[in-house]
Amino acid sequence: MFNLKCEFSGPVIVMKLGCATGNAIERWRALMGPSKMLRTLQLQNVSSLRARFALSDTRNLVHGADSQQTANYELSLFAPYPKINLQCILPKVSC
Repeated sequence: MFNLKCEFSGPVIVMKLGCATGNAIERWRALMGPSKMLRTLQLQNVSSLRARFALSDTRNLVHGADSQQTANYELSLFAPYPKINLQCILPKVSC
């Protein structure tokens, strides 16, 4: 279970991602890379966000829900939050 009191060590940006093909969670998790084994990531999966920017296995930069149900719960912890349509800001954003 997600615990707000011990998950963060700095500022937080919460985003609700969507994808026209319906697989936003899978695509985001692939982009993040695995949450453990940072050294292995840095050697083998250098394009993942965690491999490039994480400080350690526990300070791994990003979080992503593993299911729609989990995502809904975690988003509710931060509600209400302002809604921003990034496609208005970045018109070429796609999934």
